[in-house]
Amino acid sequence: MVLQEVFDKVYDHFVTKKNPPSMSDGICRLKQNPNDPNSPRCAVGLFISEYTPSMEDDFLQDLMDDNAIPKIEDRDESSMHDFWCRIQATHDISALSPDFHVRVEEGLHGVALLYELKEITK
Repeated sequence: MVLQEVFDKVYDHFVTKKNPPSMSDGICRLKQNPNDPNSPRCAVGLFISEYTPSMEDDFLQDLMDDNAIPKIEDRDESSMHDFWCRIQATHDISALSPDFHVRVEEGLHGVALLYELKEITK
């Protein structure tokens, strides 16, 4: 998976399809309800296929080291970690706003500019 593909999936999920953020008790979660296969997921959670509730306590680096999230082929480890952190922070900060979809689109616009990515046109 390359950086543009990761960005496109997150953008499509939250901006185009207007899926909700993954929050539980005011805290962002990889997956809102571990028992529901259709439960809302966060930006990083979208890429976890073998989810377990214990992952909620893992640091991003742990998820990367365990191959729980895909490697970004066109980035080195440091850049890949930075990107995952930015895309997750965009979700988490936006999720605190009642205007989640507006805020996440603005945040993803900033990520696209920073990484020189193309945005999906609506």
